[in-house]
Amino acid sequence: MFKPCQRQGTVGAVALSLLGHDAGIYCIITELIGEYAYIADGRGRRVDRPKKKKLKHLLITEYAVPDEGMADGKTNLTNREIRIFISEFHKAVSEK
Repeated sequence: MFKPCQRQGTVGAVALSLLGHDAGIYCIITELIGEYAYIADGRGRRVDRPKKKKLKHLLITEYAVPDEGMADGKTNLTNREIRIFISEFHKAVSEK
C-alpha cells in the first residue's frame, strides 16, 4: 500500500503532468535543477532520456518511490520498475 513520504516534492516523487503533450500522465521526478524537473514514465519518456519540464507544470503528489530506488539524489530505477511503480500507484489511488 502506498503511504505519504517525507520526500514530498523532491527527486523520486510521483507527479502528474498538467500541460503539454504528456498532460494527464503520471511520472517520476528523476532529477531537479532549479525550476526544472526531469521526469520519466518508463514508456514514452525513458530514464535515459527524461523530459525537462517546469515545476509549475507538474502536480507533485505526496507519494514517492521507496528509498531503495534512490542514490545520490537521483533515481536508480529501471524503466520497467518505473512502469510497475506508476501502475501500482495508479491502482492504489483509483481504489480510494
